[in-house]
Amino acid sequence: MIVSKFKISFLVIFILSIQTLLANSINDLNIRTENYPPFNYMDNNGTLKGISVEVLSLVLKKLDSNISIKDIKFLPWARAYKQTLHDKNGMIFSTMRTWQREKEFKWVGPISTKTVVLLAKKDKDIKLHSLKDAKKYKIGVILNDIGDILLEKRELDLDKVGGLNAIKILANRLNSNKIDLFAYSYQSDIQHSDILDKFKIVYKLKEDGLYFAFNKLVSDEIIQKFQNALDLVKKEPQYQKIFDKYLNY
Repeated sequence: MIVSKFKISFLVIFILSIQTLLANSINDLNIRTENYPPFNYMDNNGTLKGISVEVLSLVLKKLDSNISIKDIKFLPWARAYKQTLHDKNGMIFSTMRTWQREKEFKWVGPISTKTVVLLAKKDKDIKLHSLKDAKKYKIGVILNDIGDILLEKRELDLDKVGGLNAIKILANRLNSNKIDLFAYSYQSDIQHSDILDKFKIVYKLKEDGLYFAFNKLVSDEIIQKFQNALDLVKKEPQYQKIFDKYLNY
């Protein structure tokens, strides 16, 4: 069968149009993060810091990328999440890879692991054997965060808070008895978290990995390069030094 020049030209144009939808290089990425210490946060001097931030910096160096930490956008989680979903060159971190999110992104990781729990005040006699026991309590969650996702369809009384200060706001509400429980996620090796010192864990919701999440139009080639670079970083002594630095402050 003879294929016409018109059909061949159309096929070439179609392939090229698909390619233009994809991020062409690592340097095309638009990276976003949120306030989630000790993984990613802004210090008092306006400098982006954290475990995931430093791991990402090492990965970018492995990839000879021109992107620096100063290029990362620091936003409330809900806004960063939404923008990344609609940005063909978007990447967001750090996030848990849940079944609800699985098809929304392409994934690189894990960076580390974290545990999602329900916290209560230490002086409260709250005991949960299942989430059914939580129905009589008001639960604070960060808008669109993993706690929100895990609890939103459970017929629970949720107090949703967005913004860069969501963790602080919800911790204050828990401390002042405006909510009974706080869905909080933390790195399981942290021993000196102010929040965990002040409150007690009454229920474990989930334990899973933290990932870099990419818009689905980012090319598989970039995803694989990122994963390979992260795997190399995790084998080096500097990787553990980053965790030691932040988990012993």
